[in-house]
Amino acid sequence: MKKILLTAALIGGAFAFTACNGTKNSVPLSAQKTTKDSMAYLIGFYQGQQMKFQIDMMKGQVGSVIPGDSLDVALFTAGLETALKGDTIEMNSMAVQEFLETAFEKLRKVAADANKAKGEEFMVKNAKEEGVITTESGLQYKIETEGEGAMPTAEDMVVVHYKGTLLNGEVFDSSYDRGEPATFPLNGVIKGWTEGLQLVKVGSKFTLWVPAELAYGENGSGNKIGPNETLRFDCELIEIKAKEQ
Repeated sequence: MKKILLTAALIGGAFAFTACNGTKNSVPLSAQKTTKDSMAYLIGFYQGQQMKFQIDMMKGQVGSVIPGDSLDVALFTAGLETALKGDTIEMNSMAVQEFLETAFEKLRKVAADANKAKGEEFMVKNAKEEGVITTESGLQYKIETEGEGAMPTAEDMVVVHYKGTLLNGEVFDSSYDRGEPATFPLNGVIKGWTEGLQLVKVGSKFTLWVPAELAYGENGSGNKIGPNETLRFDCELIEIKAKEQ
């Protein structure tokens, strides 16, 4: 069974290698002198692909708490090389885990405080913009085009086209990019959406500015929305789904 799994891994690695063969950084298998060398290279390449995927995920996680920053791949590689050589470091595995958890939480706290301050400053300025309405909860919205349909309730299922962006303009989600609107229960989304969509009629095009406490709070969401991020949504309420009898 182990031989079968190893063979499958090698085939997968070789296939991925072949698929990348047209890139400027590709290396032909003919560069390896023997079959044994090719096997060693392919095993390393296959493992490297898996690690690159993990690195990209970690870069996103670090970037979500340090705006504009990311995991230093060179230092990551240096640490990896140390381990592969069988060398040791001054910290045991428990100490490493504790260090990383503590460091990440410190960075997250710094990012959360910075994002909160930035969001509050933005909302104060945005409240003065023409047509922007601020609700009691702190949600802000502006109706660009008012529809003539009904207004949904929190219990309704709605169909909405939307684009979500951070305050820096970075798009983190878009039904427009996917080519189809989203359908969801209005009481099953973030508080800012539950409140905001009840303020507009079907057919309306509008913008929501959602403070962190009505969005994803200190936890953020995934690798794109950091802690305490204030979010903007450009939306179009297309339909209220009929309730099933």
